[in-house]
Formats: sequence, structure tokens, C-alpha cells
Amino acid sequence: MYICGSNVKVMQTQIEIDEKLLEEAEKYANVTDKSMLFRIVLTEYVLAHRKKDLTDLKGKIFFSENYDYKEMRKNLK
Repeated sequence: MYICGSNVKVMQTQIEIDEKLLEEAEKYANVTDKSMLFRIVLTEYVLAHRKKDLTDLKGKIFFSENYDYKEMRKNLK
């Protein structure tokens, strides 16, 4: 999944990267444009860490005894 807004600042850079790793990433992403590949990879990396940060909250959030998430969801429809 690639998430990007239209108002994106672009930075040009030069990096050294393992060619075999790059080829494998291109295969999985189904792209050959290296700029697009790096946008996809960076986006997925950031999203994975955001999810991890959410899982770090497990056991740290406590709900009131009368909290009923099923009832709350009914009201959203």
C-alpha cells in the first residue's frame, strides 16, 4: 500500500544497496521504477512501526466497567 499526498517534498540522494535485495524487492512490489520502490518500502516501514507502537499500548489502556464497544459500534452505522 502506498500512501502519499500531492504536496510532497522530494529529496534526491545516492545510496549503496545490495543489488540482489533490490531485485527481490522489485519483484515483490511489482515495480521497476526505483523511486517508486523506495516510496513503497519507506511507507510500509513507517506503517509497520505505527502498528507496532499501537500494540505497545496493550494493557496500558483501561476502560470503564460499563463500556460496551458493541453498542458503540451500532451507533456508528
